[in-house]
Amino acid sequence: MPDLAPRFTGLALYGSCYQQCVANLLDWQGVPAAEEAVGMSWGFTRPGGAALDGSGRWLAAAGAGYGLDVADLRFADPARAAGYERESLVAGVPVAAAVDAFHLPSPFGGERHFTHCVIVVAADADGVVVVDPMNNPEPVRYRPADWARLRSGPSAQDARLLLVRSAPTRRPGPAALARDLGEQLRAHDEQDAAALADYLAGDTTVAPDVSGVAAERMYLARFLAGLAGPLPELRPVAEGLAALERRWYLAHTIGLESGGVPPQRQLRLVRDLGERDQQQRRAAAELLTAIHRNHEEDQ
Repeated sequence: MPDLAPRFTGLALYGSCYQQCVANLLDWQGVPAAEEAVGMSWGFTRPGGAALDGSGRWLAAAGAGYGLDVADLRFADPARAAGYERESLVAGVPVAAAVDAFHLPSPFGGERHFTHCVIVVAADADGVVVVDPMNNPEPVRYRPADWARLRSGPSAQDARLLLVRSAPTRRPGPAALARDLGEQLRAHDEQDAAALADYLAGDTTVAPDVSGVAAERMYLARFLAGLAGPLPELRPVAEGLAALERRWYLAHTIGLESGGVPPQRQLRLVRDLGERDQQQRRAAAELLTAIHRNHEEDQ
């Protein structure tokens, strides 16, 4: 494994810390344009409560696209997760781990419980060595008890771990990546539409949380912008997605700091955004398929 200094650091917009950490794991494994590779997904899931999330398929999509061995794991027992972390680290594979930001040195430390993601780069009997690409991209050691506290509670999402356990075995070109995303969009269209509809039919008295959608769209916009260089036909889609991502983050900010905006009005904004999102997604699926077909014919 190469030098474990993270390449992708600094402010990660709310909900995007997972992608930031995994982009570093991909980069260490030799995936080209790793920050774009975590953007190969577009959809919705309904985890419950006030949250509407992105598709959650971005790690699996990167694994399939580049021929990687990836995993997204959760553990009922944080101690079992710690054992798995150590096994992975002994094999030379760092892991991305969900933690409770309340216990982490950061601008939010000691103020609020919410999920954050960091990278574990080493472990031994004295604890673990952690890199936080957003708040402190330098190795910091945590004693076992302190690490167990960070990895416990609802904010740690069942001691969630994300791993990239191999180097890429595929080197897909732009047209192949366009095909992969297009196929994903068609395969999950009904499922994603149903998740959005289920969310919009839910509780209208609670402010919506769409940070997961915004984070997925942000990295998707980067992925599409990267493809639009060699595939200029995609520029309008990339530009439209960038505008859509900004609107999703605006909806997230309004929900987080509503300032008296009634939840019903916030939900109307999410409904309008969802309709626009679905329209752009279906048009993009057709274009991505056509681009791949045209490039196949040219070869």
